[in-house]
Amino acid sequence: MEEDPEMNLVPNRSQTFSTRHKMENIKALVCFISLMEMLYKVWKDEGEQDGRLAYEQVHSLPLSIIHESAPLLEKAAAIKATHLLTVFRWPMHG
Repeated sequence: MEEDPEMNLVPNRSQTFSTRHKMENIKALVCFISLMEMLYKVWKDEGEQDGRLAYEQVHSLPLSIIHESAPLLEKAAAIKATHLLTVFRWPMHG
């Protein structure tokens, strides 16, 4: 099976400017739940101000964010940062 040069993630000299340009403009997708988890974890470990800063900094990355809504994300992070809970529960042993 022949490799598709468009799928090669490491540019080489034989690739055209157009192909390299397409590769440089690729964005990753991230779900609002992942953003909430990042905000909550930094908030819980380093404080609310640092959590909000980290959340702002994530928005400077080449990401396409799949949002439910910003207010919902912040409310979920605030609840999780200030209460003992988890999104899923591990089975209890013994």
